[in-house]
Amino acid sequence: MSARSGREASFTYFSITPPQDGGWSLVPMENLLRGMRNSRDAMSLEIYAKDGVVGYCVRCNNGASFNGMFHSYYPQAHLTPHSRAADQPAGEWDWLHLDEDEFALVRPLSLARESYLPLQIYEDRMLEQSAMDPMAGLIGLLSSGSRTVGGAEGGDRLGMRLLLKPAPADWGAKHQAEMQRRRNGEDQAARPGSPESSGPSMGAVLGLGSLGGLALANWRLWQQDLMPYLVALDAGAVVLGGAGLAIWKKFLKGYPKRPYLDEALVENKLKALCFYSELQLFRIYRDMSDEDVAREDLDKLVHCLRAFDDPAGNRWKEGRVRKYSGQLAAQGARDHSFQAGMQELDWADRGAASRCVLSAREAASLWHLPLGTDDMAPMERTASGSLSPYLGDLADLGEDGGPLVGLDDGGNGIRLPESAVRKHSIILGRSGVGKSTLIKHVVAHKLERKAEGKDDSAIVVIDPYADLVRDLLALVPPEVADKVRLLDFGRTDRVPAMNLVDPELFPYRDRCVDTIVTTVKNLWEHWGNRLEDLLTNALLIIYEYNEHPD
Repeated sequence: MSARSGREASFTYFSITPPQDGGWSLVPMENLLRGMRNSRDAMSLEIYAKDGVVGYCVRCNNGASFNGMFHSYYPQAHLTPHSRAADQPAGEWDWLHLDEDEFALVRPLSLARESYLPLQIYEDRMLEQSAMDPMAGLIGLLSSGSRTVGGAEGGDRLGMRLLLKPAPADWGAKHQAEMQRRRNGEDQAARPGSPESSGPSMGAVLGLGSLGGLALANWRLWQQDLMPYLVALDAGAVVLGGAGLAIWKKFLKGYPKRPYLDEALVENKLKALCFYSELQLFRIYRDMSDEDVAREDLDKLVHCLRAFDDPAGNRWKEGRVRKYSGQLAAQGARDHSFQAGMQELDWADRGAASRCVLSAREAASLWHLPLGTDDMAPMERTASGSLSPYLGDLADLGEDGGPLVGLDDGGNGIRLPESAVRKHSIILGRSGVGKSTLIKHVVAHKLERKAEGKDDSAIVVIDPYADLVRDLLALVPPEVADKVRLLDFGRTDRVPAMNLVDPELFPYRDRCVDTIVTTVKNLWEHWGNRLEDLLTNALLIIYEYNEHPD
């Protein structure tokens, strides 16, 4: 691993708060990576957990471009930039920053086979049908594995970093030629006895010839009654045959069977926009006695990433674990190559990166904001956003505007437009944010207009707790007090009466009677056909009398 230890970081570091609902699509992340590929700059996609809390972050050289594109594809996510110029220490916002008393274990991962072979591809329809985010297990493991193992100070981190740099557009040209030779059967020498080889198998010719010679020798010895020589000949033939078979099998190992490849997936990757990449796994801890546990956490993380191995494509190959000390980093050792946040964004191993090529879809599968609507306990998610009105327009409404809802910094009244209270509206919010207060302002405004004779519409307020109604009664102007009717269903001394068989309220006789009978039947357990007939006929007679009193 190599780094530029003497230079300060020139990249932009963003911490990300994912949206509440990411749907079931990797397309936004895939398109974001394609857009960033055009900038030709390196970037680092990181996900980590510190003391059990999961976080997302990105490092890139072109921060302005990433900021604009990110908000285009994830408008409800929060993107917070950090800078070393700020007063906040790097250790508080950069999870890769090593303090003097910290240690880090780093395990790089690369592709085990040729780079043109794809990893497991997760299509959007698969994600939606299974309702399972391929990174859900990874997030859970990061959360549990980052909890402090030894000391009580905390600060242990477990994370993954995906380094990406755009590959040339023609990176797959030679691999396309290899695939064409494979389709033509020209990619390797023909295996003896396979359909690609011409003529009979060499083993078959030698075997048949040997058996024929042995049979002829046995016949001649038997004719001459030389049985001891016949037995010795057969025993020697068995020994030589076994040795020849072993040599033949070893010879065939030089012609291995061609592995199965999903050529459609390979073609898709060769035609896609791709990145040189390297995947790094990190475990940062404070107590030296926790090194064995830290190594186990890295092994668990590798097993979790096996979900991206494709039996017909590629898989991850583990690299050697390297250990780093924060004390050496603080002393500025030139041979210390841990990629902390205060160093230049660069490749950890340029050779491995050039041999590990990922398409935008593969990179999006490995690093994306959480999918679906399920909340993940160890991860903060954004709530709904708020859009502030332009207070200047609302303050200019004056006394002729709608209901007064507040004051601006200059003491001027802020009023809603009159049109806002003439339409159907819904007011949503958690407890204590001012829903009832806003309704109170709107109703008070309409009561004032009714007292002035400017509004003849009805006002109906239904309040299950009676708190809002109690406050509104104190706001009723004397001019309209005689028009207010209060129905308090909580009082037993003045229960509001309502005739259930009033033809003016319920114009359909049969429906009215059937509703009453069904309601009473559900209220009382003791019920029978005779009682149902008596109640039905009685209600029909009363309804007819109310409809035709003469």
